[in-house]
Formats: sequence, C-alpha cells, structure tokens
Amino acid sequence: MQRCSDIVAGLQQFFPDNWLQILIAAYCRIVKKSPIKNMEWYYQKSFFSVEHPTDISSKLISELLRDLGVDRTPITNYMTHKTPLNKLVLMDATSMVSYSQNLSQVSLSLSKNDVYEPIFNLLYIYSPDMFMPVYYRIFNGNIKDVKMMGLAIKECPYNNTVIVADKGFYYEQNLITLEDESLQYIIPLRRNSTLIKTELYEQMPKTNSYFIVEGKIVWYAHYPVQDNRYVHLFLNEELMAKEKKDFLARIETHPLQYTMDKFHEQRNSFGTLAIITNMVTDKPEEVYKNYKSRQAIEILFDEMKNILGHDYTYMRDDHALEGWMFINHIALQINHRIYSLLKESHLLKNYSIRDLIEFLAGIKKARINDTWYLEPIITKHQNILKKINVSVT
Repeated sequence: MQRCSDIVAGLQQFFPDNWLQILIAAYCRIVKKSPIKNMEWYYQKSFFSVEHPTDISSKLISELLRDLGVDRTPITNYMTHKTPLNKLVLMDATSMVSYSQNLSQVSLSLSKNDVYEPIFNLLYIYSPDMFMPVYYRIFNGNIKDVKMMGLAIKECPYNNTVIVADKGFYYEQNLITLEDESLQYIIPLRRNSTLIKTELYEQMPKTNSYFIVEGKIVWYAHYPVQDNRYVHLFLNEELMAKEKKDFLARIETHPLQYTMDKFHEQRNSFGTLAIITNMVTDKPEEVYKNYKSRQAIEILFDEMKNILGHDYTYMRDDHALEGWMFINHIALQINHRIYSLLKESHLLKNYSIRDLIEFLAGIKKARINDTWYLEPIITKHQNILKKINVSVT
C-alpha cells in the first residue's frame, strides 16, 4: 500500500466513516474480482484482516454502495482534490451493456459493436502526468459522447481538458458541438481524408522538422484548415518500413485481399498519422504525444471491463451502481499504480498486471505461537521484488 498512500489518505479525508470498507471492497475486486457476496470470506482469509480488523459482510457492503451512491459530492471531491487543475487531462467514453431492469440510465441504443443493446455510458478523465484515471461519470445510454463531455466539464474543475478520440469520432457536427462547449480535441483522420495534403509526406524528410520519441524519428508538418482548426501530419519511417513489410507479406498469404496494385495505391500513406485539432500550439510533438496517450485510455477501459466483469450488470438501482462504480474506480487507480510500477521497472514485456497481483497475493504469512512469520519466498520471486523495489516483511 506504500505506493497508494495518497489514495488511502484521500479516502480517509472524504470518507472518514467508511474509508476502510471502501478499501476492503476495492482490494477484493483487485485480487479476486470478487462479487459482493464473497468479499467477507476473501477479506477474512487475507492478512489485510489482521492489519486492519473491522466488521464486514455482504449486507454491510450493499449498504455501503447505496450510501456512496446517494450523495455523489464526496466522490467528486475525492476525484478532483489531487489532480493539478492546470495540467492536461484526457477524456473519453465507452458504453457498458447491462440487462438490469432497475437502472434508469440503461437504454436500448446503438453500441460500439454496431448493434442495439441495453447500455449505459461511462465517461472517464485520465491524467497522463499522474498516469492514473482521475474522474468518472455515468450517463444515460442514449446520450451522445459530445453531450456527456460538456456536462462532465461543468462538474469537474479541470481547465485544460482535451478530448482524444478515435477515427470514428470525426464528423463535422461532432467538431462543432465540441467547439460550442469550448472543449479542445485531438482526433485522427482517416488516411484517405481530403483534408490531408499527401504531398507533404514526401517533403518531410527533406526538412529539419522532426522530433524523437522513444528513440524513433518522427517527421512532421502542420497547417490551418479553418480559423480555429489545424491538421498535423506525422511520418514515422520505422513504422513505414514495418507496414510495407507486413503488407507485402500478406500478399503471399492473402492474395485476394492484398495485391501489388493496392500496395502501390497505399505506399505513400504507410507510417503516417494525420490529426485534426483545435489546440493552438507551435509544438507538434505535444499534439503527437497527447494523441499517443490515448493508448493509456484504451488500457484503462480494458482494465475497467476486466475488473468489473459482469457484476455491474445486475445492480439493484442507480445508487448501488454509482457506489459500485466508485469502488471499482479505486480498484482501477490501484491497478494503474501496479502498471506504472511494472513500466518503471521495465517488466511490462515479462509480466502483466494480473501476473504481479497473483504473485504478490501468493506471498503468505504463518502464525506460530501468536507471532506472524513470512513464509519462504523462492529466489525468482525475490528477484522480482528487488526489481520493483518492494520489500515484504
């Protein structure tokens, strides 16, 4: 918990009466993906119950969820108390399928799977500086992304928010709505967009306009397309070579879909990225890095759905759903601390978040003559602990 001391301190500040129960529920979600009914058992079987003894039961957790959901003010205060207001935060939304008959926010809508499903929408704000999700809000399933974003900004005080969307979000009306809400955006263009001056890609390597990201050279050009909109073009020659190689390999394995004629049609777009934005900046590298931060948001949503599983589907009412989402928000924040730990230790290629959680959960203590002793840890696991700079006593 050392790396999560600020999370614990925030819970203690804004939830002085039930911060420990929130933490226990989040712990059970992280380690066991536990439903409410099993949390008491997992808590009692963990050393957490020795370090932080308290009464816990499925009834108490259910009551906790409703208490949390009735008043969102402490939740909002917790989510906004630490993030620097003048720092960049990124915003995105996703749809969540639910078959509960008791949730007013669920509606039959076109999901991102392009089918009509009963869904509610979940919006998240992510802080690249803190490498952590910092804010969420639930919306009705029939509310569009851009409307959600405008309403969320009215609740949270972040004044440097950027919408980082995917290619499917680029529609003129979406841009107009975002601009009407005074929201900044970064949206990739499809490679066949008429806004792209493709001739600039060939000219880029002949200029001095480049920057280096993670050891890779990225060439760039940018130009206005309206008074308040700009297109930024990027060319990564290493990625270009890889995409060419991959396309040619597919000609051998999938000759019906991939041909040399198509290769020559697309060869000038390999390794390219085009972005439209209303951010005013003379640093294209900033736009590029902000867009690449979207990968962190995608990881966020994948982790969130992985943590939630299907347990949110049958929440009894809107208040319980709100409380349940907050418990999982805390679990998600701790999950991101684990991801950050793996990233800092250069272990992401070898271990997933789940790998490390299961390994750490496997470390045991034995009680002998009323004294707790750490059970032996194999050398391989001791080396992992050293790499992540974690000591177990």
